[in-house]
Amino acid sequence: MKNITLCLLLINILSSVFAEKFIDPNPYFLIKVGKKYGYINKTGKVIIQPQFDDAGQFREGLAAVKVNNKYGYIDQSGKIAVKPQFDATWFFVESVALAGIDDKFGYINRSGKFIINPSYVDASYFRAGRAVVKIDTKYGYIDKNGKMVIAPQFDGASAFSEGVAEVRISDYWGYIDTLGKIIIEPQFISADEFLQGLAAVKIGEKYGYIDKSGHFTIPAQFDDAWRFIQGRAIAKVNGKYGFIDQTGRFIIEPQFDDLSYFYDNRAVIKIDSKYGFIDPTGKVIIQPQFDDAWSFFNGLAKIKVNDKYGYIDTTGKYIWQPTK
Repeated sequence: MKNITLCLLLINILSSVFAEKFIDPNPYFLIKVGKKYGYINKTGKVIIQPQFDDAGQFREGLAAVKVNNKYGYIDQSGKIAVKPQFDATWFFVESVALAGIDDKFGYINRSGKFIINPSYVDASYFRAGRAVVKIDTKYGYIDKNGKMVIAPQFDGASAFSEGVAEVRISDYWGYIDTLGKIIIEPQFISADEFLQGLAAVKIGEKYGYIDKSGHFTIPAQFDDAWRFIQGRAIAKVNGKYGFIDQTGRFIIEPQFDDLSYFYDNRAVIKIDSKYGFIDPTGKVIIQPQFDDAWSFFNGLAKIKVNDKYGYIDTTGKYIWQPTK
Protein backbone atom coordinates (compact mmCIF):
# COMPACT_ATOMS: atom_id res chain seq x y z
CA MET A 1 0.00 0.00 0.00
CA LYS A 2 2.96 2.27 -0.49
CA ASN A 3 4.02 4.37 -3.45
CA ILE A 4 6.21 2.71 -6.02
CA THR A 5 9.91 3.16 -5.28
CA LEU A 6 12.54 1.37 -7.30
CA CYS A 7 14.55 -1.15 -5.32
CA LEU A 8 18.15 -1.27 -6.42
CA LEU A 9 18.19 -5.00 -5.82
CA LEU A 10 16.98 -7.19 -8.64
CA ILE A 11 13.32 -8.02 -8.10
CA ASN A 12 12.26 -11.66 -8.08
CA ILE A 13 8.71 -12.04 -9.30
CA LEU A 14 8.25 -15.25 -7.35
CA SER A 15 7.65 -12.96 -4.39
CA SER A 16 4.66 -11.46 -6.21
CA VAL A 17 5.66 -7.86 -6.53
CA PHE A 18 2.69 -7.50 -8.86
CA ALA A 19 -0.79 -8.77 -8.33
CA GLU A 20 -0.56 -10.41 -11.76
CA LYS A 21 0.96 -13.81 -12.35
CA PHE A 22 2.69 -14.50 -15.65
CA ILE A 23 1.79 -17.84 -17.18
CA ASP A 24 4.60 -19.40 -19.19
CA PRO A 25 4.05 -22.70 -21.05
CA ASN A 26 7.74 -23.55 -20.55
CA PRO A 27 8.70 -21.83 -17.33
CA TYR A 28 12.20 -21.64 -15.86
CA PHE A 29 12.79 -21.34 -12.12
CA LEU A 30 15.64 -19.57 -10.40
CA ILE A 31 18.04 -21.59 -8.24
CA LYS A 32 21.10 -20.72 -6.19
CA VAL A 33 23.94 -23.17 -5.67
CA GLY A 34 26.73 -21.84 -3.52
CA LYS A 35 27.04 -18.21 -4.56
CA LYS A 36 25.84 -18.61 -8.15
CA TYR A 37 22.41 -18.48 -9.77
CA GLY A 38 21.03 -20.63 -12.55
CA TYR A 39 17.72 -22.08 -13.73
CA ILE A 40 15.76 -25.33 -13.68
CA ASN A 41 12.65 -26.38 -15.57
CA LYS A 42 9.40 -27.59 -14.05
CA THR A 43 10.72 -31.12 -13.59
CA GLY A 44 13.78 -29.93 -11.64
CA LYS A 45 16.25 -30.41 -14.50
CA VAL A 46 19.02 -27.82 -14.63
CA ILE A 47 18.58 -25.89 -17.89
CA ILE A 48 21.06 -23.05 -17.33
CA GLN A 49 23.97 -23.87 -15.06
CA PRO A 50 24.48 -21.70 -11.96
CA GLN A 51 27.00 -19.08 -13.11
CA PHE A 52 25.57 -15.63 -12.36
CA ASP A 53 26.22 -13.41 -9.36
CA ASP A 54 22.54 -12.43 -9.24
CA ALA A 55 19.55 -13.22 -11.42
CA GLY A 56 15.84 -12.66 -11.83
CA GLN A 57 12.94 -14.61 -13.26
CA PHE A 58 12.27 -14.74 -16.99
CA ARG A 59 9.68 -12.37 -18.35
CA GLU A 60 8.90 -11.93 -22.03
CA GLY A 61 11.70 -14.37 -22.87
CA LEU A 62 14.51 -12.53 -21.08
CA ALA A 63 15.93 -12.56 -17.56
CA ALA A 64 18.18 -10.04 -15.87
CA VAL A 65 21.52 -11.37 -14.63
CA LYS A 66 24.53 -9.90 -12.87
CA VAL A 67 28.08 -10.51 -14.12
CA ASN A 68 31.15 -8.70 -12.76
CA ASN A 69 29.00 -6.24 -10.83
CA LYS A 70 26.90 -5.21 -13.84
CA TYR A 71 23.43 -6.27 -14.97
CA GLY A 72 22.37 -7.44 -18.41
CA TYR A 73 19.94 -10.00 -19.83
CA ILE A 74 20.03 -13.59 -21.04
CA ASP A 75 17.64 -15.46 -23.30
CA GLN A 76 16.18 -18.87 -22.45
CA SER A 77 19.16 -20.67 -23.91
CA GLY A 78 21.39 -18.93 -21.37
CA LYS A 79 23.03 -16.78 -24.04
CA ILE A 80 23.74 -13.14 -23.24
CA ALA A 81 21.10 -11.11 -25.09
CA VAL A 82 21.97 -7.72 -23.60
CA LYS A 83 25.54 -7.13 -22.45
CA PRO A 84 25.91 -6.54 -18.69
CA GLN A 85 26.38 -2.78 -18.43
CA PHE A 86 23.76 -1.46 -16.02
CA ASP A 87 23.94 -0.77 -12.30
CA ALA A 88 20.34 -1.91 -11.82
CA THR A 89 17.68 -3.53 -13.97
CA TRP A 90 14.09 -4.68 -13.80
CA PHE A 91 12.26 -7.29 -15.85
CA PHE A 92 10.56 -6.46 -19.14
CA VAL A 93 6.98 -5.23 -19.17
CA GLU A 94 5.34 -4.39 -22.48
CA SER A 95 8.76 -4.93 -24.18
CA VAL A 96 10.35 -2.17 -22.11
CA ALA A 97 12.57 -2.52 -19.04
CA LEU A 98 13.72 -0.10 -16.39
CA ALA A 99 17.51 0.24 -16.11
CA GLY A 100 19.81 2.38 -14.03
CA ILE A 101 23.25 3.91 -14.49
CA ASP A 102 24.96 6.12 -11.91
CA ASP A 103 21.83 6.42 -9.74
CA LYS A 104 19.68 7.62 -12.65
CA PHE A 105 16.98 5.54 -14.29
CA GLY A 106 15.67 5.25 -17.81
CA TYR A 107 14.13 2.67 -20.12
CA ILE A 108 15.65 0.21 -22.57
CA ASN A 109 14.30 -1.92 -25.39
CA ARG A 110 14.99 -5.61 -25.85
CA SER A 111 18.32 -4.92 -27.53
CA GLY A 112 19.50 -2.97 -24.48
CA LYS A 113 19.34 0.43 -26.14
CA PHE A 114 18.03 3.31 -24.07
CA ILE A 115 14.80 4.53 -25.63
CA ILE A 116 14.28 6.95 -22.75
CA ASN A 117 17.56 8.24 -21.36
CA PRO A 118 18.46 7.66 -17.70
CA SER A 119 17.52 10.99 -16.18
CA TYR A 120 15.16 10.15 -13.34
CA VAL A 121 16.02 9.76 -9.66
CA ASP A 122 13.20 7.22 -9.32
CA ALA A 123 10.92 5.45 -11.77
CA SER A 124 8.44 2.59 -12.15
CA TYR A 125 7.58 0.00 -14.77
CA PHE A 126 5.13 0.88 -17.56
CA ARG A 127 1.53 -0.11 -17.16
CA ALA A 128 -1.20 0.90 -19.60
CA GLY A 129 1.40 3.00 -21.42
CA ARG A 130 2.26 5.14 -18.39
CA ALA A 131 5.17 5.07 -15.95
CA VAL A 132 5.77 6.98 -12.73
CA VAL A 133 8.95 9.08 -12.68
CA LYS A 134 10.50 11.35 -10.08
CA ILE A 135 12.15 14.65 -10.92
CA ASP A 136 13.75 16.45 -7.99
CA THR A 137 11.22 15.81 -5.20
CA LYS A 138 8.01 15.34 -7.17
CA TYR A 139 6.40 12.48 -9.09
CA GLY A 140 4.67 12.61 -12.47
CA TYR A 141 3.95 10.31 -15.41
CA ILE A 142 5.54 9.78 -18.81
CA ASP A 143 4.44 7.84 -21.89
CA LYS A 144 6.59 5.37 -23.82
CA ASN A 145 8.08 8.16 -25.88
CA GLY A 146 9.40 9.79 -22.72
CA LYS A 147 6.90 12.62 -23.00
CA MET A 148 5.70 14.00 -19.68
CA VAL A 149 1.93 13.48 -19.81
CA ILE A 150 1.19 14.37 -16.17
CA ALA A 151 3.54 16.98 -14.73
CA PRO A 152 5.56 16.16 -11.60
CA GLN A 153 3.41 17.52 -8.78
CA PHE A 154 2.81 14.65 -6.37
CA ASP A 155 4.69 13.61 -3.24
CA GLY A 156 4.04 9.96 -4.08
CA ALA A 157 2.49 8.09 -6.98
CA SER A 158 1.68 4.59 -8.19
CA ALA A 159 0.91 2.84 -11.45
CA PHE A 160 -2.44 3.15 -13.21
CA SER A 161 -4.96 0.38 -12.76
CA GLU A 162 -8.46 0.38 -14.21
CA GLY A 163 -7.91 3.92 -15.48
CA VAL A 164 -6.97 5.50 -12.15
CA ALA A 165 -3.85 5.82 -10.02
CA GLU A 166 -3.26 6.58 -6.36
CA VAL A 167 -1.22 9.70 -5.62
CA ARG A 168 -0.04 11.38 -2.45
CA ILE A 169 -0.20 15.09 -1.69
CA SER A 170 1.51 15.96 1.56
CA ASP A 171 0.54 13.16 3.97
CA TYR A 172 -2.61 11.86 2.29
CA TRP A 173 -3.48 9.63 -0.65
CA GLY A 174 -6.18 10.10 -3.27
CA TYR A 175 -6.77 9.13 -6.90
CA ILE A 176 -6.32 10.71 -10.34
CA ASP A 177 -7.55 9.82 -13.81
CA THR A 178 -5.29 9.36 -16.86
CA LEU A 179 -5.31 13.12 -17.50
CA GLY A 180 -3.98 13.83 -14.01
CA LYS A 181 -7.27 15.18 -12.69
CA ILE A 182 -8.00 14.37 -9.07
CA ILE A 183 -11.16 12.27 -8.94
CA ILE A 184 -11.00 11.25 -5.27
CA GLU A 185 -9.55 13.88 -2.96
CA PRO A 186 -6.45 12.95 -0.93
CA GLN A 187 -7.79 11.91 2.47
CA PHE A 188 -6.42 8.43 3.16
CA ILE A 189 -3.42 7.43 5.25
CA SER A 190 -2.70 4.74 2.66
CA ALA A 191 -4.38 3.63 -0.56
CA ASP A 192 -4.05 0.64 -2.88
CA GLU A 193 -4.78 0.29 -6.58
CA PHE A 194 -8.25 -0.42 -7.94
CA LEU A 195 -8.92 -4.00 -8.96
CA GLN A 196 -12.37 -5.39 -9.71
CA GLY A 197 -13.77 -1.92 -9.08
CA LEU A 198 -12.64 -1.65 -5.46
CA ALA A 199 -9.60 -0.27 -3.64
CA ALA A 200 -8.42 -0.83 -0.09
CA VAL A 201 -7.79 2.39 1.83
CA LYS A 202 -6.86 3.29 5.38
CA ILE A 203 -8.66 6.02 7.24
CA GLY A 204 -7.93 6.56 10.90
CA GLU A 205 -6.69 3.24 12.27
CA LYS A 206 -8.79 0.95 10.07
CA TYR A 207 -8.95 -0.30 6.47
CA GLY A 208 -12.01 -0.54 4.24
CA TYR A 209 -12.87 -0.49 0.54
CA ILE A 210 -14.08 2.29 -1.72
CA ASP A 211 -15.48 2.39 -5.24
CA LYS A 212 -14.35 4.83 -7.94
CA SER A 213 -16.73 7.49 -6.67
CA GLY A 214 -14.85 7.42 -3.37
CA HIS A 215 -17.75 5.91 -1.43
CA PHE A 216 -17.10 3.13 1.07
CA THR A 217 -18.68 -0.09 -0.12
CA ILE A 218 -17.09 -2.02 2.76
CA PRO A 219 -16.74 0.10 5.91
CA ALA A 220 -13.32 0.67 7.44
CA GLN A 221 -13.19 -2.13 10.00
CA PHE A 222 -10.04 -4.17 9.32
CA ASP A 223 -6.58 -3.93 10.88
CA ASP A 224 -5.10 -4.58 7.42
CA ALA A 225 -6.62 -5.12 3.99
CA TRP A 226 -5.31 -5.99 0.54
CA ARG A 227 -6.68 -5.69 -2.98
CA PHE A 228 -9.35 -7.94 -4.50
CA ILE A 229 -8.17 -10.68 -6.82
CA GLN A 230 -10.58 -13.23 -8.26
CA GLY A 231 -13.37 -11.95 -6.05
CA ARG A 232 -11.60 -12.24 -2.71
CA ALA A 233 -9.27 -10.11 -0.64
CA ILE A 234 -7.01 -10.70 2.33
CA ALA A 235 -8.08 -8.93 5.51
CA LYS A 236 -6.84 -8.90 9.10
CA VAL A 237 -8.73 -8.66 12.37
CA ASN A 238 -7.49 -9.29 15.90
CA GLY A 239 -4.03 -10.21 14.64
CA LYS A 240 -5.18 -12.92 12.21
CA TYR A 241 -5.63 -13.00 8.43
CA GLY A 242 -8.44 -14.52 6.36
CA PHE A 243 -10.27 -13.95 3.08
CA ILE A 244 -13.32 -11.73 2.55
CA ASP A 245 -15.73 -11.47 -0.39
CA GLN A 246 -16.84 -8.22 -2.02
CA THR A 247 -19.50 -7.67 0.64
CA GLY A 248 -16.85 -7.72 3.37
CA ARG A 249 -17.95 -11.10 4.74
CA PHE A 250 -15.23 -13.54 5.74
CA ILE A 251 -15.33 -16.61 3.50
CA ILE A 252 -12.20 -18.08 5.08
CA GLU A 253 -12.14 -17.14 8.74
CA PRO A 254 -9.21 -15.08 10.06
CA GLN A 255 -6.95 -17.71 11.61
CA PHE A 256 -3.53 -17.30 10.01
CA ASP A 257 -0.50 -15.29 11.09
CA ASP A 258 0.28 -14.55 7.45
CA LEU A 259 -1.48 -15.26 4.17
CA SER A 260 -1.02 -14.91 0.39
CA TYR A 261 -3.36 -14.88 -2.59
CA PHE A 262 -4.29 -18.04 -4.44
CA TYR A 263 -2.19 -19.11 -7.40
CA ASP A 264 -2.48 -22.60 -8.85
CA ASN A 265 -5.31 -23.05 -6.31
CA ARG A 266 -2.89 -22.74 -3.42
CA ALA A 267 -2.32 -19.93 -0.92
CA VAL A 268 0.59 -19.60 1.49
CA ILE A 269 -0.35 -19.62 5.17
CA LYS A 270 1.69 -19.05 8.31
CA ILE A 271 0.78 -20.66 11.60
CA ASP A 272 3.05 -19.84 14.50
CA SER A 273 6.51 -19.84 12.88
CA LYS A 274 5.92 -22.26 9.98
CA TYR A 275 4.52 -21.89 6.47
CA GLY A 276 2.24 -24.23 4.52
CA PHE A 277 -0.54 -24.04 1.92
CA ILE A 278 -4.34 -24.15 1.78
CA ASP A 279 -6.82 -24.72 -1.06
CA PRO A 280 -9.63 -22.25 -1.95
CA THR A 281 -11.94 -23.82 0.64
CA GLY A 282 -9.46 -23.08 3.40
CA LYS A 283 -8.41 -26.71 3.81
CA VAL A 284 -4.74 -27.24 4.64
CA ILE A 285 -3.22 -29.12 1.69
CA ILE A 286 0.46 -28.85 2.59
CA GLN A 287 1.08 -28.76 6.33
CA PRO A 288 3.01 -25.81 7.79
CA GLN A 289 6.59 -27.06 7.89
CA PHE A 290 8.71 -24.48 6.05
CA ASP A 291 10.67 -21.58 7.48
CA ASP A 292 9.37 -19.42 4.62
CA ALA A 293 7.33 -19.96 1.46
CA TRP A 294 6.33 -18.07 -1.67
CA SER A 295 3.25 -18.27 -3.87
CA PHE A 296 3.00 -20.94 -6.51
CA PHE A 297 4.12 -19.81 -9.93
CA ASN A 298 3.57 -21.94 -13.02
CA GLY A 299 3.10 -25.04 -10.89
CA LEU A 300 5.98 -24.69 -8.41
CA ALA A 301 6.50 -22.80 -5.16
CA LYS A 302 9.77 -21.66 -3.66
CA ILE A 303 10.31 -22.67 -0.02
CA LYS A 304 12.96 -22.16 2.65
CA VAL A 305 14.21 -24.79 5.10
CA ASN A 306 17.17 -24.21 7.42
CA ASP A 307 18.50 -21.29 5.34
CA LYS A 308 18.27 -23.38 2.17
CA TYR A 309 15.89 -22.84 -0.75
CA GLY A 310 14.05 -25.38 -2.87
CA TYR A 311 10.89 -25.91 -4.92
CA ILE A 312 7.80 -28.02 -4.34
CA ASP A 313 4.86 -28.91 -6.58
CA THR A 314 1.21 -28.39 -5.62
CA THR A 315 1.15 -31.70 -3.71
CA GLY A 316 4.13 -30.71 -1.57
CA LYS A 317 6.59 -33.00 -3.36
CA TYR A 318 10.12 -31.65 -3.72
CA ILE A 319 11.08 -30.88 -7.31
CA TRP A 320 14.33 -29.24 -6.25
CA GLN A 321 15.82 -30.18 -2.90
CA PRO A 322 16.75 -27.15 -0.77
CA THR A 323 20.23 -25.79 -1.51
CA LYS A 324 22.09 -22.91 0.08
